[in-house]
Amino acid sequence: MITGRVRHRQMLYRAVFGAPFALLLLLGISVLTGCGSSPPPDRPLIASLTDPTANVVVRPATGQKIEPIQVVTAQSNLISYSNGPLILTIVTSPFALCNFLISYNLPTPSNAFGIVPKTADEHGIVTWQWQVEGKAATGIWPLSITASLVNGSRTTNVVNVSVKLPPVNLVSSKSVLAVARKSDATLTISTAPFLNCTVTLSYLKRAKVFKGTADAKGFLSWTWKVEAEAPVGTTLLTVLATTGSGEQLSVRFPLSIQ
Repeated sequence: MITGRVRHRQMLYRAVFGAPFALLLLLGISVLTGCGSSPPPDRPLIASLTDPTANVVVRPATGQKIEPIQVVTAQSNLISYSNGPLILTIVTSPFALCNFLISYNLPTPSNAFGIVPKTADEHGIVTWQWQVEGKAATGIWPLSITASLVNGSRTTNVVNVSVKLPPVNLVSSKSVLAVARKSDATLTISTAPFLNCTVTLSYLKRAKVFKGTADAKGFLSWTWKVEAEAPVGTTLLTVLATTGSGEQLSVRFPLSIQ
């Protein structure tokens, strides 16, 4: 409609005033028409056309409280020995950030492999596996567990870990303890990993002592030749184990000389 009016006025003024004046008047009308139009609404330079939540800020529920920490006894093992295994399984709020501290009465908390912060799964379950410190003494030591949500809600729980002297067991399948004179005898034991041990042969007038350290799986073996002058009969071999804290235990195994 605006275009028709402009053409009508152009023809009218051209007829009255001449073509040059009509052209100048038309340019003025066009400028006024452009200035009177409304600008398009402002739009963001970057916007998602497919994600309806692109401009939505999600915040945690400030009123949500964290569930108390519960130890799953059937899936935990909190009784062990120096360098022995421990397992802890807890239940708390889903996706809570969880961690624990234990020092075994040592100057600093343990940083054993496996003691790291973990996030609970969708059921609120967290499991840790680690080894007791090699220098941990026997006793009952507190283990402090913490769990927290992103909104700041936090809870704690304290359970006890029992550290005992390590077992020293005979591995019969890898031992030879019924031997003749001038033949090899072998004693193999299973105990705590990296435990220092000695075995004492006291069937001679002058006792012999052999040292050894258990491997990463807790196995330790000694082999020696029974002397020709060894008395026939049954004698006892004494194994003395020393933990990293300096505590000791002694176990005896029979040796039959034929």
